[in-house]
Amino acid sequence: MTLTKWILLFIGGGFGAWTRIWISGMSFWSGYKIPVHTLLINLMAGFILGFATMAYRKTPDQYWIYYFIMAGFCGALSTFSSFSAENFNLLQESSFGWFAIYVLLSVLLCLLSYWLGTQLHS
Repeated sequence: MTLTKWILLFIGGGFGAWTRIWISGMSFWSGYKIPVHTLLINLMAGFILGFATMAYRKTPDQYWIYYFIMAGFCGALSTFSSFSAENFNLLQESSFGWFAIYVLLSVLLCLLSYWLGTQLHS
């Protein structure tokens, strides 16, 4: 991998991580039983990743789309490890209903947001 690609990945990842922390830190997320901020972040990342995937497929010579947006920004913005940890906490609290709702919403809505991203780019 070239130095340019590493730099694009690094900068995109930095922006993705900053965006994740910024959204997570907004105080209006605190009143909900499920981690709404992570759900929103995953939906955003799914949409952006879907859109960028279609752009990259159409113009694979534009490698910055992959390194800056797809691998860098989206990779740092949305982490499944946070999703797993939050679900583990819901299970530890015996919040089985909220666990099921959060898993279903996350999977179904993120699939939908990815699909929407692919459709809007077409």
